[in-house]
Amino acid sequence: MMYTACGVDLFLPIPLYRPFPTHEGVLNFLQYSQRVKLEYRVLSYSLDTLFARSKRVYLRNYPDKKATFTIRDPEFQHILGSLLRDSITHHQTLVDMMNNYHGLITYPVAVGYMTGAGGIGLGLLSILRALQKRDIENLIIFSLIMLAEVLIMLMVSLIGESVTEETVVIRNKLYGVRWYDMDIPNRRSLLNFQTFITEPLVLTAGKGLVNLTLDTFSTILRSAYSFFNLVNVKQIAYGGWE
Repeated sequence: MMYTACGVDLFLPIPLYRPFPTHEGVLNFLQYSQRVKLEYRVLSYSLDTLFARSKRVYLRNYPDKKATFTIRDPEFQHILGSLLRDSITHHQTLVDMMNNYHGLITYPVAVGYMTGAGGIGLGLLSILRALQKRDIENLIIFSLIMLAEVLIMLMVSLIGESVTEETVVIRNKLYGVRWYDMDIPNRRSLLNFQTFITEPLVLTAGKGLVNLTLDTFSTILRSAYSFFNLVNVKQIAYGGWE
């Protein structure tokens, strides 16, 4: 991250002075995700307004051609291609930001996800046992621990899902660009851009070990419930909980 001489982090969504470091930790993870999402929305807007912005630049550069303007004008197509390449460059910058983003999500998060099903399943079993024994103290403790684990995984998954959704929006916006009003070189650039973003970008933990999406979160919950049912059935078959 880059700080000014006064200690302001310019890479935050809203650059402000903070009395603590903002280039690392959970806070930076949240702030960085917001910055990435905002950048994707800017890119989405640039694709929506590609032709309108190109026409404004064209008329500003050639005011005498306003009455004779045609969309096939080579000068207009040149401006259109320049703005399209700017959007492609912006997207590449966002890809680099996403690569840096992976460095904020380390192996402990991946291990937490991979062991989450077992942890939640054991938490459910502990709660069930506490209910049967009417042990209110352990019931509260295990409920809070399990709730905290689920909420943390849900929060991280929602962040990852929200960023992935923005990449899907860009892909859909690109398919709506009026390619039929472009010349051949611009169509090639657009096609290369579309090919590059065919698959949405997904945040991962542990250098690709775990995808941070709601699909992963729901899979963990289903696995935890299956584990809970399996162990509970076996305990009942062997005489129940002591």
